[in-house]
Amino acid sequence: MKYLIRNTHPTVGKTLHSSANGCIQWIVLSILISFLNLTYTVVLSQSKTDSLYKRPANSFNVNLLGDASIVSCSYERLFYTKSNFFIAAKLGVGYSKEFRICFGRCTTRPNTYLTIPHHLTMNLGKRTSFLEIGIGGTKVSSLTFRNYLLYPIIGYRYQPMRINQASFRISIHVPVIGRNKEEDVLFSPFGFNLGVCF
Repeated sequence: MKYLIRNTHPTVGKTLHSSANGCIQWIVLSILISFLNLTYTVVLSQSKTDSLYKRPANSFNVNLLGDASIVSCSYERLFYTKSNFFIAAKLGVGYSKEFRICFGRCTTRPNTYLTIPHHLTMNLGKRTSFLEIGIGGTKVSSLTFRNYLLYPIIGYRYQPMRINQASFRISIHVPVIGRNKEEDVLFSPFGFNLGVCF
């Protein structure tokens, strides 16, 4: 019986794994888009004279480590619903490489990857200090490799109340979906972010 159900075509397993990853990506993106549309509708329903709109809602950021990238740049949009609560949506592009441990000198260079990190987080706090909790994902790709990493996010955010001021984030994220043994992408559980709000 074991012989009859044995997979004699190893590419079938890879194809199924790729299809499963594709389904997960579409599900996550659908949830993010739906959540973003709902939040946008709530924000539009508020009065434009509300003091919430005096806070900067956009930022350009440089990210070090975390989100499956060694370094990345991103744009982030904040959706304020209350004075002590907002939702943040981020999309960026970055660079990463293969993680290796070599005894002596490595015989070949590590692979490099293009990363597309994004996240959707809830932020609760007061004035400029906020606790951040959410979910993030990173599309990792090269000429011969593609993968999608999904991870929870928890961190601290300093968010200024005026434009043209610096923002700061420190966060923890560990991938729960997407890690595989074929290519080990360098992934730091800690991420640091410095941005300018406008």
